[in-house]
This record gives sequence, C-alpha cells and structure tokens, in this order.
Amino acid sequence: MKELKSLGLTENEIKVYIAVLKQEASTIKSLTSISGVKRTTIYSCLNKLKKLGLIIEGRKNKKRVFIADEPEKLLEGINQEEKNLQDKIKQRKKIINSLLPQLKAIAKKTTEAPKVRFYEGLAGCWSIGEDFLKEKKDLFELGSSIKAFENVDVQESIRRITNRRRQIGKTKSYMITDKYPEIVKRYFLKELDFREYRFLPKEIKLDSYVIIYGDKVALLSTKKPLWGMIIESKEIAKTMKFLWDIAWKSLEGKNLPEKRLKPPEFV
Repeated sequence: MKELKSLGLTENEIKVYIAVLKQEASTIKSLTSISGVKRTTIYSCLNKLKKLGLIIEGRKNKKRVFIADEPEKLLEGINQEEKNLQDKIKQRKKIINSLLPQLKAIAKKTTEAPKVRFYEGLAGCWSIGEDFLKEKKDLFELGSSIKAFENVDVQESIRRITNRRRQIGKTKSYMITDKYPEIVKRYFLKELDFREYRFLPKEIKLDSYVIIYGDKVALLSTKKPLWGMIIESKEIAKTMKFLWDIAWKSLEGKNLPEKRLKPPEFV
C-alpha cells in the first residue's frame, strides 16, 4: 500500500483508510485500535479522506461512524484532476490566442532583427539577382564595373539579369560605378528610362558590389570565390540609401565622360 503515498496520502492517512476498509462501519475508537494512529491525529486523517471522497461519514446507533466508499473513487479523483487540468489548459490556450494579435501588433512596432541570407558561387549570385527581380523595386547600386566585368562568370550573370529586367520593365537602375568601356557605352546611349550613371574617381576601385532595393541590401564580392548576402532590414536599407544618396549627389555633374569623347575611344 506504499503506492498510495504517490497519490498524496500520508502514512497515517493510509493506515486509517485501510482500517476503514476492513470494517463495515468504523468508529473513532475502532479506528484508533486497528490503525494504531493516535486519536488526535485520526480526525485530520478522516477529514482528508472525506475530501478525497474515499470515505463517507454517517450515524449508527447514535454513534458517529465512517464507511469506505468504493475503491474506484480513487480513479474518479484522478479523472477529475485530469479534467480540471485539461480545462485549465484550454482556458490558458484561449487567453493566449486572444493575446496573440495584440502581442504581434506590439512586436511590429519594435525594431525587428535583420534577416540575413548567405549565397555562394555563381548560382548564389544569380539567386540574389532573382530576388531583386522578384521585388520589382528600383535598384541603387555602388560598385566597380571593372572588377565585375573582369570576371567572365559575373559578366554573364549581369547580362542575364539585365535582359530579365528589360523584360519585366517598370524598374530603374541608378549606378555609381567606374568608367569601364562597356558601361560608358551604355551611358552614351542615354537609356534614362532604364538606368542612370554616376562615375567614381579613377583612384577608387572597389572589390565588392552593393545593391539597395526596397527594404533589402545585397552585398556581392566580385572576386573569386564568388559569394554574396542579402540583409532584409528596413532600418539598415534606409541608412545605406542615405549614404548612397550622399555619394550620388556628390558625383552629380562630376566625373562623367566628357561630351567630346565618343564611345569608340573608350573601347
């Protein structure tokens, strides 16, 4: 009967309960004799057993007697506890579900951690291109065209992405780059509906490329092994665009190919 302890009964309560089970109708006197528990302690034990529904108090020959209920009552108690627990869990779920919209609304008002994705190789760089094509946002670019076009793989990716951008339409590219021959030729074509250029001073050579679009910033290395990353953060994109704007305005009307020079002279 030691197992009854796991149900929350003390040793004295177990002794009293067993004593009640052994008799048809137990009195305080008989319980004291059979259980060996002191009379003063028996009362508290009986109260606990009554609360658990294990015994019933009655009267016989004007005497106070205690009768054991069916032992199955133990299961009923557990079943009731289980039901109460399930009810509590349901209630907690209901409260949580009612709070979720409010908590999500609060979370949106706070600064979210940036989402960062890394890419490797030519396929990874193409994935970055696919991302800004999908976003259909204007592109604000900063990087070395010389470094990019020296890399045959990167050059092919640029052509593929450019062709796709033309097909999709509705977006424009603003490029801060160097005076690479192919880029200069595009400048003279005056494709202002598709892209615009500002040119870096000759002494500046960059080994990576930055593209800002919407709430995202893409960083690409133009050296091998190729790699890139996309940072999705409204705050970071806003800061990078601010810095890009400063560069763009500082180069406006400066460092552009001179009108007297024609494209063939750059090729």
